Amino acid sequence: TDQSWLINKMCALSHVMMSDHDGIMGCDAVFLARLLLEEQLLDQGRSDGCKGKYGSKFHPSALVAENGRGKPSVGSRPLTVGEIASNWSDGACLKETLRAKFNLQGKDPLPVIKKNLNKKIDAKSYSLPKLHPFMKEF
Repeated sequence: TDQSWLINKMCALSHVMMSDHDGIMGCDAVFLARLLLEEQLLDQGRSDGCKGKYGSKFHPSALVAENGRGKPSVGSRPLTVGEIASNWSDGACLKETLRAKFNLQGKDPLPVIKKNLNKKIDAKSYSLPKLHPFMKEF
């Protein structure tokens, strides 16, 4: 499947992801990726990369979107990069809303996310994916 839209959107929003005191910004990346994927799923393929200035950059191609089409829902669309950026830590505070939404049996998901990210980083066979040529690897 075409994942370039997700990588493009993650790169465009990389400035909102903050490093923790231990240098891991992965927790924000996990929340952001989950938000973007759920937004696209709720969109049911209507934002198919054919319309708008950034359509082909920040949405799946028409072919990929066609496979996900369901019953249309009036008035819904994925959040734009600008909407997410301006509301990530301020305004609607998406980051904290997602942290509460994705709780694990009523508990904060951050310790579990950090633990799993650390396992991935520590695994010798794992190498971090390069999302953008200007982003440095750890």
